[in-house]
Amino acid sequence: MIGLKKLFTTVLFFILFSSLQAIAAKKPVEVECEVKDGSLIVADVYYPDVKKPKYATIVLLHSLGYSSSRWGDFAAQVADAGYLVVAIDLRGHGRSVYNSKLVRQSWANYKQSVFKKYPEDVREVLKLVKEEHPAASFDDWGIVGADIGANTAVLVAEKAKKKPKTLVLISPHESHKGLFIPIAIVNVGKIPMLTISSVNDRTCVKSQKNLAKYAQSDFVIANFKTNITGMLILGANPTVAPLIINWLEGHVAQYK
Repeated sequence: MIGLKKLFTTVLFFILFSSLQAIAAKKPVEVECEVKDGSLIVADVYYPDVKKPKYATIVLLHSLGYSSSRWGDFAAQVADAGYLVVAIDLRGHGRSVYNSKLVRQSWANYKQSVFKKYPEDVREVLKLVKEEHPAASFDDWGIVGADIGANTAVLVAEKAKKKPKTLVLISPHESHKGLFIPIAIVNVGKIPMLTISSVNDRTCVKSQKNLAKYAQSDFVIANFKTNITGMLILGANPTVAPLIINWLEGHVAQYK
């Protein structure tokens, strides 16, 4: 016969084990958005552990040829910092590969005219997120984008009625797949920007210097000794993720 103390210990262990399983099984909430031309754009919404009626929102836009999954645990780290995170699979990537006829299409076969749909795709996804996740605040928000995601971020900010508080641009280009951003940087106005690149990526380093000429606010350049470009810089250098999160915390207010 099991003693009371042993039974209590067994029950407590079961509760703790179940709680740990629940934490381990916690996943982001998937959002599926059918955009104007009928294509399906998919995103993940990560919530912080602390429950609040509103959360400042951070949007993640990945590199060309990858998907939101390649952010690794960065999305969860940003959520742990107190932000609601929206990580989008750009058209032709990850889960966002079906057109209006449910035919799979890859970014590798796109013409520039298709890439130019990226900013509007993102705006439509964020509109749906506002409807389905009312706790997501777009009064206090920011965007982190990598290479084509960085260019998309600037173009999204340019047209946003409520401008993001900051942009983090990893490996930005003056123009990427037809997404030209120098004039858009002027139009976004006084939004501070953190730009990150590899010192060996001469194209992006040159772009950073040229884009800085158009900035209407702080335009910080933080480059790292690595041969990696785009979102993969986060995995190549462990100081990049904390740098970005510290920057976000300094510019995007968290709700208490």
